[in-house]
Amino acid sequence: MPNNARGITQLQLAAIVACLGGMWMIRSFVIMPMLDRAQTQAEESAAIASLRIIGSAELSYSTSSNSGFSSSLAELNRSTSGQTGQAGEKALDGELVSGLKNGYRYAYEPKYSASDGSSSYVSGFVITADPLESTSQKRHFFMDQSLTIRANRDHGAGPEDPPF
Repeated sequence: MPNNARGITQLQLAAIVACLGGMWMIRSFVIMPMLDRAQTQAEESAAIASLRIIGSAELSYSTSSNSGFSSSLAELNRSTSGQTGQAGEKALDGELVSGLKNGYRYAYEPKYSASDGSSSYVSGFVITADPLESTSQKRHFFMDQSLTIRANRDHGAGPEDPPF
C-alpha cells in the first residue's frame, strides 16, 4: 500500500472502540441510576397526589352524605342520588378506582362505627399506596380520615410512621 493511502489503522480503530465503550460505561453507571431516581421521584409524587385527590373526594363525600365516608373508592364516583360528582365529572379516574396507578397499588379499607361492621355508617377510612415492585426503593404511603399522609421506605406505612 502506498504511503499516501488514506484509511484507518487498527490502532485508531481500537481507540474508537475504547471511547465508545467508555461512553457506554458512563451511561450505564452514571446516567441510568439518575434516570431511575428521577422515575422513582415522579412515581412517588404521583402517589402522593393520588392520595390527596382521594382525601379531597372523601371530604367532599362525607360533607354531602349521611353515611360518613365512602365504603369504597368506586363509591367516591357516585353521590347518594346515583349521579356522578359535581357537574357530571367523576371524583377519581378509572385507574385509581381500580387500585393500580403509576407503579403503585392502592388498598382502601372503610372503618365502620360498630366494631363488628354491622353499622352502615362509615366513620373513617384507611388507604395505603404500596409500590408494585417489591425490590424497589420507593416509599410506601398511608393515609386515614385525618388526611395526614405518612411514609415508610422499608415496609408498608401505617399510622405510627412519620407524617410526610
